[in-house]
Amino acid sequence: MLGEDRSDTYTFEGVNLYASTDLMNWEFKKTIIDEAINSDLTNHLRITERPCLIYNALTNKFVVWLKYQNSSYTNNKMAIFHSTTIDGDYVYDREFFPKGYDSNDCSMFIDTDGKAYFISTNKANGSLNLYALTSDYLDAADATVLFAGEHKEAPVIFKKDNLYYMLCSTKTGWDLNQMRYSTSTSLKSGWSAWKLVGNGITYDSQPSDVITIIGTSGTHHYYVGDRWKDPDLPESKIIILPLNVNTTNKTLSMPYVHEFKIDMTTGTWTPFDDNSYVPQNNWSLVSTSSEESISGNYPATNAFDNNLNTIWHSAYSVADTFPHELIINLGSNYNVSGFMYIPPQDTSLNGIVEDFQLFLSSDGINWGAPVASGNLGYWSEIYFPQTTAHYMKFVAKNDVQGSRYAAAAELRLMTNSDYESSGINSYYNVDNTGWKTGTQADVNVGNTIQFGPQAKYGVSGQTPYYGSYSWYGPDNFYANTRGAGVNNIQANQLGEYTVYYLDDRFFMQKQVVNIISSTLSIEDISLNKKSYLYPNPAIDIVNIHNSYANTPYVIYDSYGKIVLKDKGTFINVSKLTAGYYTVLIDNKAYKFIKKISFL
Repeated sequence: MLGEDRSDTYTFEGVNLYASTDLMNWEFKKTIIDEAINSDLTNHLRITERPCLIYNALTNKFVVWLKYQNSSYTNNKMAIFHSTTIDGDYVYDREFFPKGYDSNDCSMFIDTDGKAYFISTNKANGSLNLYALTSDYLDAADATVLFAGEHKEAPVIFKKDNLYYMLCSTKTGWDLNQMRYSTSTSLKSGWSAWKLVGNGITYDSQPSDVITIIGTSGTHHYYVGDRWKDPDLPESKIIILPLNVNTTNKTLSMPYVHEFKIDMTTGTWTPFDDNSYVPQNNWSLVSTSSEESISGNYPATNAFDNNLNTIWHSAYSVADTFPHELIINLGSNYNVSGFMYIPPQDTSLNGIVEDFQLFLSSDGINWGAPVASGNLGYWSEIYFPQTTAHYMKFVAKNDVQGSRYAAAAELRLMTNSDYESSGINSYYNVDNTGWKTGTQADVNVGNTIQFGPQAKYGVSGQTPYYGSYSWYGPDNFYANTRGAGVNNIQANQLGEYTVYYLDDRFFMQKQVVNIISSTLSIEDISLNKKSYLYPNPAIDIVNIHNSYANTPYVIYDSYGKIVLKDKGTFINVSKLTAGYYTVLIDNKAYKFIKKISFL
């Protein structure tokens, strides 16, 4: 397998070669095309995309064709490289317009008669151009223009029982769309009208290849897709899914299979799931912010009925907007270490959640910071450190279409975990005075702070993990970028900010950063018209507005531990140490800071 190094999105880094015996465990072999091959790559005048590798038995050479662009995407040429061994030193041949046509997204195909073909998109006339290659695979012998003006891209060809299948996507930039397929008995003519396959976003992927396995039980085909923008290009991944090919009816289908194993002898696949799930038979809905019960039967309880064919959908007959949340009673205490989001299993894109937060609680009242947060891929499975929970709260922040809807076929919790902590290095910058290392920043009201966390490196400190960032903090702070920050800080924005990093192993890493102010006292509570709290620092008390003698209150420290529980018209804070506290009154939470001294 060839892979493009996208650690720098628009600068060439290299083309890497990997090897596997089972299509699941991949070994990095080497970078076969690097910056030293020619001056254009050395000087970053070219980037490479969609590398295609084939073997020529006549010349005993391994040949790579690839998209050879510049950073502004105006070069529109192909380039050829070759080597006498698959993992050897590849030689640059040239860049060119095949048969004079511009060339972009591409793939290669070797027919059963041994002839090789190259197919690529032609921007000039919106076509897919098919090129028969010369016998040495180093040039195009002819060109056939297919589907002129239809603006398709990411073409892939495979063959079964003398019938050719072509997969492609529609041109929507890096954004996803539904894959199409066409069939023909001839490569150069007779292609059928396009038919849809997969769901509306091809399960968060774009076609890249089809793997053919000839096993003892026959010939089997597996789709290979690029999962771009996961959430950004450096985090791009590969997915593999079984293809159901029916040459009698000339049809193709591709249902989503979350995990499966391929028997490399027979070529067949079987479902695989080694998770242990929290049983759902005693789950009950505590509350939901939105569900559609007028125009359709999509209640929140459908999200945990163990039925993939039913869905929870936020209201669309009324104008509900994000965030949408569900609070669920698990029926008992469980040691939870994983979460699974299963989107609706139809072809609609409505409500497929992209950004989320997951909270767990032992009492359904005190939630603390989320245990997981960030970007969801299609049918996500996420692991975090084990947490005891009796309640869960799922919060949808937005969806893949940027609409106002959220939906789910199932929300599941797991009790098994092979969780591995890699950690996050914390950096911050106050008022642009320079970056500092640490997890506690001292600021004044009105300051600006920028966060700059860095995920720690992977195995042996050589390869970084790639993933998505998100944030949770005071005053409903949420961000889904790495470099988040707070402008013009006010007292109610002081406290614990938690950065979440979902790495490419689906392990949730997190780090807490405290923003404190040594100049603030209890008088600096951020008050609003609905606030219950009015401090009197002279005698170390906090008055409860409009209180009666037996008003109950509970005070929690920054770790969620109860430090004071009483009732009355005021709160005596003289015995509390300096720090951040939350007061719960009438099921509403208010925060205050106690300074080291009130003098």
